[in-house]
Amino acid sequence: MKLVQEIKRNELLGSSWGIYELNTNEKKKYGNNYALSQGVFSEYAIKEFGADELLSNLKDFAYEGFFETQKEAYMQVKLVEMKSKIERMELTMKDVLKLQTPEW
Repeated sequence: MKLVQEIKRNELLGSSWGIYELNTNEKKKYGNNYALSQGVFSEYAIKEFGADELLSNLKDFAYEGFFETQKEAYMQVKLVEMKSKIERMELTMKDVLKLQTPEW
């Protein structure tokens, strides 16, 4: 596996994300060409644990996983950003609705 794109942490993303291009054996095993990880694997982690162990621990419920194209993986990160923005807007609206109307 090879890191092809890193999406840096920002106000909507709690951590950086990594998109990895899989090698031929990994493509056969996982059935797709790219992997998306919440967090970027360090060279140490890849050497210490091995790419296979790191890839097998990706979690669908955390929006990680395997994708046919790099763009699909990137759009998954954008989905996470949008969800984060919507959640913030909902919290703000709840706070606004709690405000009392001033008596004039």
